[in-house]
Amino acid sequence: MKAERRAQRYRPCRQRYRTADVELNKQLAGARAEVTEKKLRLEQARRLYENGGDIQAIPDVMASVPITQLRQQQSELKWREEELSRN
Repeated sequence: MKAERRAQRYRPCRQRYRTADVELNKQLAGARAEVTEKKLRLEQARRLYENGGDIQAIPDVMASVPITQLRQQQSELKWREEELSRN
């Protein structure tokens, strides 16, 4: 009788741990896939750079925040240069 009661109390805990374990495994698999994808992109960029290719051909590079900011600054500087050359 006592053993059965203990087992009944234990079952919900065990199920929660199993559920948490499954969720953590899903998250881990997703993180591993993301790391693999990013490593492949990095390797692609390195190869392109080492072979003298145009890094601008990589969409991830061109869509990055720093590149976007630099392009905006470049545009503003060109505009200023044109304004100064007119005066």
